[in-house]
Amino acid sequence: MTLSIMDIVNMPELGTRLLSGAAGAGRPVRWAHVCELADPTEWLGEGDLLMTTGLGIPRDGQAQRDYARALAQAGLAGMMIGENMQAPADLHALQDTAEDLGFPVLMTEYGVPFASVTRAVIDAQRAEEFERRNAITRIYASARLAIEGMGLDALLARLSADVRADLILWDPQAQQVWLPRDCDLPAQLHDMLRQQKPDAGKAQPLVRRFALEDGEMLGVLIPSRRRCVLLAHRRGRDLLDYSLLNHISAVLGIAMERRQVEHERAIRLGSELLEDLLNQRLTRQQAGKRLAQFGMRLDGAHMAVARRGGLSLPEGAVLFERWDRPLLLSPQGTGLFLLLPAGSAEGVQAILGADMGLSAPGGYFERLAESLREARLAV
Repeated sequence: MTLSIMDIVNMPELGTRLLSGAAGAGRPVRWAHVCELADPTEWLGEGDLLMTTGLGIPRDGQAQRDYARALAQAGLAGMMIGENMQAPADLHALQDTAEDLGFPVLMTEYGVPFASVTRAVIDAQRAEEFERRNAITRIYASARLAIEGMGLDALLARLSADVRADLILWDPQAQQVWLPRDCDLPAQLHDMLRQQKPDAGKAQPLVRRFALEDGEMLGVLIPSRRRCVLLAHRRGRDLLDYSLLNHISAVLGIAMERRQVEHERAIRLGSELLEDLLNQRLTRQQAGKRLAQFGMRLDGAHMAVARRGGLSLPEGAVLFERWDRPLLLSPQGTGLFLLLPAGSAEGVQAILGADMGLSAPGGYFERLAESLREARLAV
């Protein structure tokens, strides 16, 4: 991973200590370079660590303060001074200003070559790139499992482990977390997400950043017919970057498309089965076998009739996309016929948002016609 100023201080072989600017000790070091010019900002920029023998540091106190401000304003990660070399004997003005600005000033022992610091930065970057490539390999290994049938919740958990970050699916239409189940978002983030328009489309940036107290949350739309946002919690200097985030969203988009196609197919086959049952086209044995494929039994099941007219099967598939219990439904003119397992009627009615009549438990195959009559009377 990318080294920080404190990582360099903590490497005993570099013989470096922190003189001032401890508030900035967590800054990442993108590169380390020697520069002895009076204005190093002409050659160094954001994330760079200035290494100097002290030749370019002014001796005047006010000039030292201006020098420190210029380095901090240019976004440098910090500065490293070679001990007992050519720096002014009095560095108090430089140190005091750096402390006020949270700009790290380091002192490195005389016998430590600056090249060893640069080499440490390079080695850290190589290790980070190696780990990132391994993470991409893990992501697409997870994608293969998703294609083979891994559930969306298990896939999300696996991808979280692949990149060592907390991954969350947010539904902008329902304005709530989809997966993982029972996941609580910070109130601040919940409010920010609720303010986002669910159908902003191309008006939205590719990646949104949400600053939280315990790190940064990134949000990206998943490429799928079902509009959904992937939230990724960045914990300090972890592996997660925009590139990995887009790999993850692509894998989840494919999994969501597969899941949606399978769900629509199940709803269609369930509708055909319910019509066959109600029109007595099946024997008791055939009915039991086909119901078992949907995870249902007639024992304890209820017939239901809902006042939800004009509902097509694709619309019904969208409504019950996240319903995780067995269900058969069949649109019938101005109503909707359903076969429900015991204990599910309240949840189904909440999804439909319509009046619904419920029969007594079916109990056995021959009672289906009577159950339908009871449900019609109830509604």
